[in-house]
Amino acid sequence: MENHHFIETPETPQADLRGLVLAGGWSHRMGQDKAALAYHGEMQSQYCFKLLSAVSQQVFLSIRKVQAQELAYQGLPQIHDVYENKGPLCGILSAMETEPNSAWFVLACDMPFVDLKILQLLAQHRQRDKLATAFWNPLQNSPEPLCTIYEPAMYPFLQEALAYGQGSPQKILKAHEADVVLLPLAEKQLTNVNTPEAYASVMRSHDSGKPFAR
Repeated sequence: MENHHFIETPETPQADLRGLVLAGGWSHRMGQDKAALAYHGEMQSQYCFKLLSAVSQQVFLSIRKVQAQELAYQGLPQIHDVYENKGPLCGILSAMETEPNSAWFVLACDMPFVDLKILQLLAQHRQRDKLATAFWNPLQNSPEPLCTIYEPAMYPFLQEALAYGQGSPQKILKAHEADVVLLPLAEKQLTNVNTPEAYASVMRSHDSGKPFAR
């Protein structure tokens, strides 16, 4: 694994950092909107919005236009997908085209173990001279693309990947020079919860008094 470093003294995040809550997925495996699930006493769309607001200049929800009036998204700034059926890459590109001179702190709505400390860690170690700053996900042996800061310089590489039908942000990060911050916390903190069984397991742990992000 190249271009990684261990955590040192934090630095102040740059001002031109905007946040993007990825919530435009179809949630087929879950059977219900993952952004409307409540792990922390409020819907994930709202919870993630508040988290990113603490580390970003401005935050938007990334959704499909048909979702705009749903309860989970009402009253919050939105960026609607410009492309169709391209997964997370669609949302990221749509945001970068809306504010091309900003970096985007991307967070998927289906990561219930992510907390403010994790986001602050990534923001404080943002590498402006890299294409992106990402955590290393040990469960996937790869940079984690859905809790990542994408710099404006990444845009043409994302567009190129889309043009060639390569819709995986994870593969794009692996192919280019993303600065990887090693996450000194439990592996599960970057876990996506995508199925009713996984959701039920998380909620059982919560009911038994175990905190989400420890």
